[in-house]
Amino acid sequence: MMIYKKFAVVAALAAGAMCYSTAAVKVISDSGKQKQVKSMESIDWNFEPAIYYGWFHPNYSGAKNKFLGLDYSFHEDRSDTKRLMWIRSENTALEQWRTERMQAELDMLAPVVKEEAYQAADRLVDIHYTSYKDEFERLQDQIEQCLAYSIDRSRGKMREAVEEIIAHNKIVCDNIAYIRKTGPGAEMENASRQDGYEQALLDMRAVLAESIYLLRTTINLYPPK
Repeated sequence: MMIYKKFAVVAALAAGAMCYSTAAVKVISDSGKQKQVKSMESIDWNFEPAIYYGWFHPNYSGAKNKFLGLDYSFHEDRSDTKRLMWIRSENTALEQWRTERMQAELDMLAPVVKEEAYQAADRLVDIHYTSYKDEFERLQDQIEQCLAYSIDRSRGKMREAVEEIIAHNKIVCDNIAYIRKTGPGAEMENASRQDGYEQALLDMRAVLAESIYLLRTTINLYPPK
């Protein structure tokens, strides 16, 4: 009896294991649910069972009667729900269009950004002042000598005329100092600096001409000490 009982228990366990194994590997497939999910997501617009959706959910499914209420076709444009997501092909095309449009805008902006970067770098360094520095210093030395001699020769009587020339010269020198400014906030490129230095050179030579004229006038008016 004990042997029979043990055999019965083993057989019951084996049968249960086989049932569990069969249930575990069984694939449950609901074509109606699959069609509903696919319709709402991205693929074909279709529902099953057709009669159920045609009779009870025509607005949701977009059902259209094909034969005496027993056969239906389904159309998204007749549905009051529509898809939850765009069709993948349409979504892919839209993303590609967005990418191409963004790339086109970047390509269009690239020359502008490059030019801005070049101008910003150009404003950081003055590459032209050294070409004019020696001439500026030579002219300033001559102006100073003329004015100093005019003061000394006239015994201070030409001071007013000298001070007027000094004021003119200061304007020219201040302009040169402004042109030499570099770095953030100094909005002048080197091409503009060169033009500015050329004009400053003409202005400084004009100041020297005034100084020489004053010197000659002083020599004619006042005898040497």
